[in-house]
This record gives sequence, structure tokens and C-alpha cells, in this order.
Amino acid sequence: MKVLHAAETIKGGVATIVRQLMIFQINSGLESSCLVPKTQAMELIGVSSHSIETYNTTGRNIPSMLKFTLALFKILYTNRPDVVHLHSTFAGLIGRGILFFMLPFYRPKIIYCPHGWAFIMDVGKGKKRGYALIERLLLKITDAVICVSQFEKKSALLHGLSQEKIIIVNNCVEPPQEAKTTNSSDHNVVSLLYVGRFDHAKGFDILVKAMTQLEAHTFHLVAVGDTVQSGAPPEKLNNITYVGWLPPADLANYFGNADLLIMPSRWESFGLVAAEAHSYGLPVVASRCCSLPEVVEEGVTGFLFEPGSSEELVDILKKTPRSTWKELGRNSYERYETMFKSEVMCSAVSRIYDNFPKA
Repeated sequence: MKVLHAAETIKGGVATIVRQLMIFQINSGLESSCLVPKTQAMELIGVSSHSIETYNTTGRNIPSMLKFTLALFKILYTNRPDVVHLHSTFAGLIGRGILFFMLPFYRPKIIYCPHGWAFIMDVGKGKKRGYALIERLLLKITDAVICVSQFEKKSALLHGLSQEKIIIVNNCVEPPQEAKTTNSSDHNVVSLLYVGRFDHAKGFDILVKAMTQLEAHTFHLVAVGDTVQSGAPPEKLNNITYVGWLPPADLANYFGNADLLIMPSRWESFGLVAAEAHSYGLPVVASRCCSLPEVVEEGVTGFLFEPGSSEELVDILKKTPRSTWKELGRNSYERYETMFKSEVMCSAVSRIYDNFPKA
């Protein structure tokens, strides 16, 4: 079976998912390949370069979208994969648009994973209705839609998508890697970790605001990430260390040496970083938004706060003793073991390829 994964961008969580799926599928004997931006191909660590097709991009703009469209059409026309697995909104739109016109002479199984519906983002009602209409129309030629959480599925049903084609497969993460260095900082300081984009959806500005309120207290934040689209750089504070965007292989030291992870998101499709933190036995303090309550179990593997409330976040950090973080960390690893191991997700996706009927 030939499988093609296609994504307009993979930076962040999508790369983690595509990498796991491809390695599992290739090891299972499938002919699995992908189309991703050339500048992001290095995110697919462990995947042979022979399985990676790339296109040139300068960002989310019309010339780059045209290059993605042409590259995808060429691969579909030449290689004729049996399964086309489209990741995220733009790949889902462009890929299914191309395949619609190819249906008279070529009909692969079409799998779509939105990785967060466009209509659940913080946009106007008119845009939400427009996005939902497009998804309902494209659903007609889609064999299966993979939602990564109950929240994502409920949002789809509320916006008129038919549940018959929707399957929930939780995002999962690879086994934790051993930290190569040990934290040599002051053990009296609570080490906070943030991993992700510095943008509005991820709520990094909320965390910066919280850190300004904690400057006189024993907390230090290590922020791993960067801005993806153009935007002002984040505010620099004495209690924040910025380390830039790192490849997955370099994250183990940061997960392994932190006391807890902070996820102040305004919007999430799943919360993959929280599951990854749990794999390292790291508790998570996250906003009570979207699917994050499905990943972080309140009072067991971390705490939840009202989205946008830096005050509530600060209150949780101040009142929680270090001994509690250690206890929550043990619970976090147990949750990873039962819910978020990579094989669970990869096996479920393979069953969809094999068993889900065509439209």
C-alpha cells in the first residue's frame, strides 16, 4: 500500500505526528512518503530522505501555496498513492480540491486530519460559518476525518459535519529520551517550561504577563520556541530565558530538568506538548480551553486555569508546594503510559487505512 502524507507546514505538533506515523508505517511494510516544506524537512528525524518530498516556501502566501499545489498534483499524478493523508486546513483544502478534479480517473482513499478546525479559532462568526461550509462540502469526497479529541469532534458536529465519517484518534507521543545534562540551577527556584510558538493562539503573552507578576518570587521560565509568522518578539524579563526553536532530539534536556510545563493557550486542537510533558513525568498547568482538559487531569496530573487569566495562573504557582509538583509528576507518567503512547495512535490510523469504507 502506498501512503502519502501532505502538509503545507509541519512546524510544531504536526511534525511530531507525521514523523511517528511514517516511521511506524515504513517499519510495517507500507510505502509511506510525505510532502512538506523544504525548510522543515529536518523536523522528520528518523525518516529516510528518500521518503520525503519537499517544496519551497517563503511563508503562508499565494506563491508558496501555488508551489505546494503544483508539487502535490505532480506527486498524485505520478505516484498514484492508495491513501492520501492530508494534515491541517490548507493541505486539506488544496489536496481535496486537486483530488476532486482527478476523481474521474484516480480515486485514492482520502484521509483528513484538521489538527484543529479553522472554525474553532478566535475569528468572527462570518468566517466561522464560511470555514464550516467549506468543510461540509469537502467532506463529501473524504473517506475519513481524524479528530484528535472529543472536543474537536463535538465542534465538528455543532458546525454541521456528519459524524459517520469522523473518527477520534488521540494524538500520542514518542517514548521520552534521556536527558544528557542535569539542571545545575538553584534548587530553591521552581523551573517552569514553555514549548511552542510565541503567538496569540498559544497565549504566550499571558505567560509573560504572569512572569512579570512573579519577578520577586522564586520562579524561572525557560521558553523553547519562536514566532512562526511575522510578529513582534516577546518581551524580555530577568526571570525568562529564551532558547529559540529546537529540534525534537534537543528537547529531552528541557523536559527532563523542569519542574512543570505551562500551556496558557487560547486555542488548541489537542495539546500535544502536554502529553509529551507527561511522558517525562512532568505535570502541566494549562488553560481550561478546548481539549486541554482531556489531556491534563485536574488535580491529578496538573491544574487548569481560566483562559486568559494570568492572575489565576500566578495564584496556582504561588500556592502549590514543590512536593505537590513531584506527586503530580508521578501521576503524569502513569497517564502517558495508559493513554498517550505512540503505538496506540499509529495502530489506530493503520486500521482506518485498512477498514474505513470509501465515500
